[in-house]
Amino acid sequence: MSSGPTLTGDTCIEVTKKKYININFGREDWCSYKGVCNRDNLVIDREEACMICKWRKPLDIPKILDTALEEKK
Repeated sequence: MSSGPTLTGDTCIEVTKKKYININFGREDWCSYKGVCNRDNLVIDREEACMICKWRKPLDIPKILDTALEEKK
């Protein structure tokens, strides 16, 4: 029987050594529209509208994670 934390399969020391990062995305990260957006006046959900908007720019998640890890070091 393991003496480590439940469902991890590791010891306490190995679990606490892992590095976690928190990333926050703002509108400037995923929207390329430079004018005043009227998405607050929409009848449908704003997040759904942004998913089909022509001004949405894709996020390069692996690059963002690598950059965040480098900044954390």
